[in-house]
Amino acid sequence: MMMYYVRNKDARFLGNAPVWWCKDGHGYSAYLEKAERFTTERAKKLCREQPDKFEMWPCHLIDAETHTVFDWQAIGRIQQEMDKEGLK
Repeated sequence: MMMYYVRNKDARFLGNAPVWWCKDGHGYSAYLEKAERFTTERAKKLCREQPDKFEMWPCHLIDAETHTVFDWQAIGRIQQEMDKEGLK
């Protein structure tokens, strides 16, 4: 079955990452693991109701271009953990 992510065009981007509709309607996120996967019917309905706000993208094509990256904003927490563990 074809599944889709729904992108919020109003939210634009977080850095280089588009913002997707979250699971269970819990807002929007750039993190795909938080994004809801919609059936074709549900995605089309959302996008048809608000075409200026939403667009649908096939999950398998988006997932194929996904990369795991480290968020440098977390470096302070990691340095604290390293200090606690005596790793510096």
